[in-house]
Amino acid sequence: MSNIHCLAHYEVKSYDKSSRNSLAGELEDHDQENDQDNDQVNKSNEELTVASVFNSAAYSSFLVEGEIVSGSGLIARDSTGKSDPYVKVKLNSKNIYKTKIVYRNLDPQWRESFSLYVENVDSDLIFKVYDFDRILYDDYMGECKVSLGSLKVNKEYDMQLPLINLNGLEEQLGFIRVKLSVIPKSPRERVEQLPLTRGAKTNSKCNISDSVLSVTLREGKNLKPITHAGYCDVFVRFKLGVDKYKSRVSKHTNNPVWNEQFDMKLMMSGAFSCLEASVWDKESGKEVFIGRGKIDISTLTAEKTHDIELNLEDQPGVLYLYLCITGLNVPGCISDLTTYDEDQSLIVKQESNFSLWKTVENFKQIGWMQIKIHRANGLAVADLGGASDPFAIIELANQRLVTPTIYKTLNPQWEKVYELIIYDIHDALEITIFDEDKRGPPEFLGRVKIPLLSIKSGEKCVYQLKDKRLQTFSKGNLIMTATIFYNSIRASLRTFTPKEVKVTGEAPKFRRQLLQENVNRVTNLIQSIIATSEFIQSLFTWKYKLRSGFAFLIYILFVWNFDWFMLPLILFLALLKNYIILILSPTNQNYDEFKGDNDDDDDDDEENEDKSKKGKSKTFREKWEAINHICTLVQNHLNNIASFGERIKNTFAWTVPFLSYLLMVILLLATIVLYIVPLRYLLLLWGINKFTKKIRKPHAIANNEFLDFLSRVPSDPEV
Repeated sequence: MSNIHCLAHYEVKSYDKSSRNSLAGELEDHDQENDQDNDQVNKSNEELTVASVFNSAAYSSFLVEGEIVSGSGLIARDSTGKSDPYVKVKLNSKNIYKTKIVYRNLDPQWRESFSLYVENVDSDLIFKVYDFDRILYDDYMGECKVSLGSLKVNKEYDMQLPLINLNGLEEQLGFIRVKLSVIPKSPRERVEQLPLTRGAKTNSKCNISDSVLSVTLREGKNLKPITHAGYCDVFVRFKLGVDKYKSRVSKHTNNPVWNEQFDMKLMMSGAFSCLEASVWDKESGKEVFIGRGKIDISTLTAEKTHDIELNLEDQPGVLYLYLCITGLNVPGCISDLTTYDEDQSLIVKQESNFSLWKTVENFKQIGWMQIKIHRANGLAVADLGGASDPFAIIELANQRLVTPTIYKTLNPQWEKVYELIIYDIHDALEITIFDEDKRGPPEFLGRVKIPLLSIKSGEKCVYQLKDKRLQTFSKGNLIMTATIFYNSIRASLRTFTPKEVKVTGEAPKFRRQLLQENVNRVTNLIQSIIATSEFIQSLFTWKYKLRSGFAFLIYILFVWNFDWFMLPLILFLALLKNYIILILSPTNQNYDEFKGDNDDDDDDDEENEDKSKKGKSKTFREKWEAINHICTLVQNHLNNIASFGERIKNTFAWTVPFLSYLLMVILLLATIVLYIVPLRYLLLLWGINKFTKKIRKPHAIANNEFLDFLSRVPSDPEV
């Protein structure tokens, strides 16, 4: 079973209110006419067949829920006297589900569920069994069919179906066990399930999915190794309908960390109710099954990121995932801005939820944001036809939403509206536009990264797209509106706690350009320190007598009258001085950023060197990998050192006014406390707190409040 925790606390009440009301209005007369028929049907559902209910016009569609349980006595198709059977489910000549393959077994156990909506009950549900062949075509093992119209509604059937060969060549092919139930659905019930409905039409000639299931595989805990090695080389297989996905292998651990992202399309013809995750151990070229778990995605709220804790059914162990049903492409759905009814009561409610009067109600949630993605203009051409197939990915920390794809255009109009919960006011909203590629990974078109504190609430803004590293401008712009509310006290307290780590992201690679950039940043800081020390040295040498004399007088007075409360006061005055300069300056300060020449050959160099070394010894390759690892460490450490210094500088430069205001308040309070309370008592309290923290809070995360504060300040490349 899976434990589902929704990251977003406040539910979206009526994004599709107008669309549902309009559609419900059209259906109201139809429903009223059929109310009496429905009552009669409901009273005798156990006696009515699907065909009779359909002919009565009481219901327009039926939900078919099925489970393929097992097979028995299947025919052998391999030379070993066994088969590798799997089942395909077909309706109206379309594949709607495919089971997993059970190897070397004539009595397989599948126990896999599927569901679909049916509007034509005259169709037969066909089950075809095949033997998997690794080299040639899969061998046919027989089939059976069930007439949906002959089944009784709201009744679960457990059927043992004999397999037959339509060519009549073999008499005994075995049986498969299937469970089926058919549930009638009225038009109004279909409207109420609009966010997950199937079959919406578009103007595109392509077979487009209604939505996307965004899956982030984070980590596993307490997995039990099947072999005697004591650890696992673990990977996860996902199955959604007939689509399958596989994670990378996490080696030599029982607590693997993957941090991988999968976008699974919920196709119109596919089963979409259950996501199956199976865990495997790769041992000596063999794949050993560890356990599996299933998630009923039909229970998930659309356009919200859910925190999933999935307990394995077969063995001990837990998988941790983020799931989100997003990219809804159904007219009138929950995120359709064209039919969105602007409900001011929702805005007023959210503003009230995060007012100062309700500070103590929910400390974890800092604020709420509504995003309206209108359109993009002038995007880059990615396809040979002179157009692109753009879609956008919206990310806020570990919350991830996807817009539907708009085909064959450079000026897509999405007109989508989304809600996000804010857990850290210092996070940045990141929107990346890609071109969908049917034959490979999507192609990058542009990106914008907007700090939440810089968002102009309620204003429609145009944002120029940038490259992947957000260093230079790229072609096109994005038009969006964001409304944001947050609690200042909760946001201030959250500043001094560890920053949430984004679980997905591109792993850092060694690049000569980035290494040179980081070296220059560190050099600039060192030169500033040297210049300051030279200035102080010039005071000691009396190079300029008037300046040295004045400095000497100030030094004597300061040392004679120094007390500890003056230290935060000096920093407070420094912030105040820069703030006055900032508000009096006609324009904001712009800090120079180092931008090296484009070095697009960095990645190519790595690939070419790898190719040139394929024929060389393994020892040389290991040496190259060690050098590459060391260079990457140097590059990252230089980045950390440069970022640390730049964050301190930018704090006093009012790069993020919220943080500068917050620091001024803290310094002023520290000044008052140090003035009133002797330093020895404060040091005593600090020592007692540090020595007893582990006793009082055994599971507390060790952190440094100063570093946590600085982590919210952007470095120069992030400004």
